[in-house]
Amino acid sequence: ENCKIYLENWDTFVGGCNTLGAPVQSNGNCIVQDDHCDINDLPGCDTCTACGTSKCYGIFESECADFPKPEETSDAINQAFCQNVCGSLVKEDISYYTYQVEEQTCGCYKEMERSCTMKIVKQGVDPSQC
Repeated sequence: ENCKIYLENWDTFVGGCNTLGAPVQSNGNCIVQDDHCDINDLPGCDTCTACGTSKCYGIFESECADFPKPEETSDAINQAFCQNVCGSLVKEDISYYTYQVEEQTCGCYKEMERSCTMKIVKQGVDPSQC
């Protein structure tokens, strides 16, 4: 099951996805899905980028397959909890997470090679700026 299409707002559309994921770091730069970040709250990070409602909020891939085996897995009550679990493993070279909504499970990955057949962009977001 992937995303269910709604003729409603962006958050409702994304809420129809069972698998959600995002990077937690890239080359020592921690990435948080929030409007701000504090390097003091992110052990193991040299810098941080807040992607919450930034100019690139509203771009994601869909219809993805060929996920690698996660380095760590855990139960997670929500996506934010999963991001925090995987973000705490930055020192172990974890760079990406996925959260399974229905199963409430979290996977942490060193590399996130995958094959996606679709990119979805929220109206008004310019992908060339991201």
